[in-house]
Amino acid sequence: MSVILHVDDDSVIRKLVAAYLTDIGHTVYSAENGLEGMKLAEEIAPDLILMDIDMPVLDGYAATQQLRAKGYKGLIAALTGSERVKDLANAVVAGCDDFIPKPLDQAFPGLVSAILERQQDAAAEDGAPLEDDLFD
Repeated sequence: MSVILHVDDDSVIRKLVAAYLTDIGHTVYSAENGLEGMKLAEEIAPDLILMDIDMPVLDGYAATQQLRAKGYKGLIAALTGSERVKDLANAVVAGCDDFIPKPLDQAFPGLVSAILERQQDAAAEDGAPLEDDLFD
């Protein structure tokens, strides 16, 4: 399965995400703000980063931009309670590949699996292997 980094300032949501995703076989690491998330991402090079947007210290937009600037090529999905087009567009502009709406429910593990499968399908169509080194 995949290595997933979840970055969120809400400890209850971090526990919920870890429970949902470890139950289906993923390895989950957690960070409580964007700065910690960036440091951990550089250490573990996760297959997917689930990035909360509204956090203290360093928000999800800035953390995503900085990860991309450092050459992180892996998937980043914004976790957001906002359904405003402007907020979703800003997540894409910052470098997010996808988004998952909050509040999280039983559909959440399926949404994560779908994001990971789309990446695998795209790599298979290109005939390129999935990258082991997610940073340049």
